[in-house]
Amino acid sequence: MRERIPTVYILATGFYGTLYTGVTPNLVGRMMQHRAGALRGYTKKYSVMRLVYYEVADTMEVAIRREKQVKRYKREWKRNLIERQNPAWNDLAVGLGLEPLAELRPAAQASQASDEVPRHPGPVPGSSEPQAMPPEARTASPAEPWTPEQVRGDGGRG
Repeated sequence: MRERIPTVYILATGFYGTLYTGVTPNLVGRMMQHRAGALRGYTKKYSVMRLVYYEVADTMEVAIRREKQVKRYKREWKRNLIERQNPAWNDLAVGLGLEPLAELRPAAQASQASDEVPRHPGPVPGSSEPQAMPPEARTASPAEPWTPEQVRGDGGRG
């Protein structure tokens, strides 16, 4: 039986795309469900399948509290969390042993092909340094990422 590893994760449609925050005791299994479209709702409707951030907690209770905290974050704060660990918004699920998403282009190609005007990542005009931004979203490192073997729970046996 696989060890339960409580994990908070953020999915995106692509570089600076639509975001989804979730929690699970089995990140690889949950990613397989998202990618197969087995979970009805937001991620299926908007094709949010790229794992861009995750952090591991000691217990599911802690992970659920953290998920609720991250869900309350402003989009900018979530981007800061993602970019400290994954500045290119790469699909971290590949490092966990899942196949790359064929329909997603690398971030550089996606931004060149997009008609969307990039948003300024700085504070909102007329405001001070991002108001009430939680310290962990601004400067502190997230929990040390686990190795793919630890997250898969297979001890490196693939």
